[in-house]
Amino acid sequence: MISARIKSLIPTGLALALLAGLFFAASPTQDYGAAANPCANRETSARYDCYRTRFEELLRADGLEAAVGFALAAAREDADPTVAHNFLHPIGQEAYRATGNLEGAREHLDRYYARYRSGLPPGTLETDIVLEGYHHGVLQAYLAERGDVPRLGLMAEACASVIDLERPADPIARKSSSRCFHALGHALMYANQNHLWRSLADCDLLPRPWTRGYCYYGAVMEHHYRSNPALGAYVAPHTAAPTPPVQPLRELCPKVAGPYRTACHRLVGRDELVRNRGDFAAAFAACRELGAAADHGPCITETAFGLVTLGDDFNTMLAECRQTGGYERECIIGTAVGINSKPELGQLERFCAAVPEEFRRDCKTADASYAALDFTP
Repeated sequence: MISARIKSLIPTGLALALLAGLFFAASPTQDYGAAANPCANRETSARYDCYRTRFEELLRADGLEAAVGFALAAAREDADPTVAHNFLHPIGQEAYRATGNLEGAREHLDRYYARYRSGLPPGTLETDIVLEGYHHGVLQAYLAERGDVPRLGLMAEACASVIDLERPADPIARKSSSRCFHALGHALMYANQNHLWRSLADCDLLPRPWTRGYCYYGAVMEHHYRSNPALGAYVAPHTAAPTPPVQPLRELCPKVAGPYRTACHRLVGRDELVRNRGDFAAAFAACRELGAAADHGPCITETAFGLVTLGDDFNTMLAECRQTGGYERECIIGTAVGINSKPELGQLERFCAAVPEEFRRDCKTADASYAALDFTP
């Protein structure tokens, strides 16, 4: 039976279409990414409203494959490459509930987006955003639906292929191996009614510091998502029970000590960027106000990823980076990572050619530099 959770996210009558879509895909000859995206690059709240309406229309008319295809097209065409991510959370949740197991839910993902992957460079955000958003949703339902099983056992099952892995020395390999632990952080927040401290404590059950760090990062990121009113029900917890208020990270993180600090401070700028409606100067200033200087650069790098929303306006991107108060290099690295998340556009080489010569090498190796900024306490 379709869950009450999904019914709260879509209009009456769509629940049956969604359940059918989980098992009966639309015709593989249809191309839902061909038409121009009517929602791309609108103001944030209007964009989310537009995507939600279009997403629901496709669920009603053509089933889940069409909706997932639209999410992929949205990630390709929208200047904000993360805009489609949260819409895949409830789809992953429902896939787990429909199949009743992790393996079955993960197989659905392969069936729904394999053909959209063809022709795209491996690891592009168009595939990763669906993979991660859907995977977050699968693990959210998995943890919430099996509350009678000890958490460590559930987490070990969910991340069985990497749970005992020693911290990979290569930063790119480490980033790839970390995705399941990051997803657990999001899932724990959903299962724990958005209680951040309870979720961080569950992350502490993981066996190795490096895996715990990525779990902390996912939990804090889910808290950060709640600061964006445009996401609404898409970041709601498992039930309608009361949840803690959303505290701005710039107020919360200075109170955080020990192993949680790195993950929390890393997201302060991104949180301020949402709260200040895209004001990068205010977001970068919040990073510089963090108590430990060692946290300033990683926070600015993480925040600068959002400059990709400016499209190919490299002059404005670089002007923003010059206003970071001595962290221009870190800003350029974050911007380059954002640009390179869509390598099929071929913009990274042009962007790196535009940066000051002293930062060009950093720009070209930005992905490795970013991956090296892990969350090992």
